[in-house]
Order: sequence, then C-alpha cells, then structure tokens
Amino acid sequence: MLKPLPLSIEVETKAFLKNSPGSKWLDELLYIAPLLLLPFIENCFKHGASQVLEQPWISLHISLRGSEIEMKLVNGKAENKDQISTGIGITNVRKRLELLYPRRHTLNISQTQDVYIVSLKLALEKIATSKETKNILVEA
Repeated sequence: MLKPLPLSIEVETKAFLKNSPGSKWLDELLYIAPLLLLPFIENCFKHGASQVLEQPWISLHISLRGSEIEMKLVNGKAENKDQISTGIGITNVRKRLELLYPRRHTLNISQTQDVYIVSLKLALEKIATSKETKNILVEA
C-alpha cells in the first residue's frame, strides 16, 4: 500500500534555497490528498493541447494563502469542441472532493469559445507546525 510521504528537505537544500527569490518558509505543514490535481492537468493535455493544431497552450497557476490552496488551470481548445467532457476522471475527482473536503472546496469548470477553465479552491488541514518540521521551504 502506498502512503504519501511527508515533505522533507535536507539541511543543505535549505541553506542553498533560503535566500532564493520566490521562496518562502511555511509555518505549518498542510495536507492535500495525493494525485488530486493530476486528472485536471492530464485533461489539459488530452482534451486541450493535443487537440489544438496551431500554438497549443496551457496556463497553470497554483497559490497558497494561509491554509487555502487555489488552482486555476486554463487551456486552449480545438475549434468545434464545445462540449465539456463528462468522462470518469473528473467525475471521480468530484466524488473525492466531496468525500475528502466536504464544504471545504469549490470547483468550477467552464468554457468559452476558445478555452477551458478549471478553478479549484481547497481548505487544507494542518498536519504539523514548523517546530515539528524545523521549517519547510517551498518555492512560491
């Protein structure tokens, strides 16, 4: 059985990245369910970038504010592709979100003529503090 590994960064890595622009120290360790975001990213390639013949593109932005993570994923779509896929992948993610993050998530999937848009907000759970983890460095 696979178990998610706790985030750990070696002392040498901390020393090297400590003053790196775009990095920040977290005061707590937050938990997100393994592979929760992956189906959205896979769909960007499967139904978006791989279907666009000229200049395929994907925009992924993930931010962390306090204990809330927000993901916005936008990708171009092929002409005449007006239907949002109702495959099992997104259906399963919706079920996982309801089970793991009841009343603590917002998922919006929409489209315009040229793009698909996925917006996800999750209220994450704290699983450790910086005293327990000796500070955690992440790339901002």
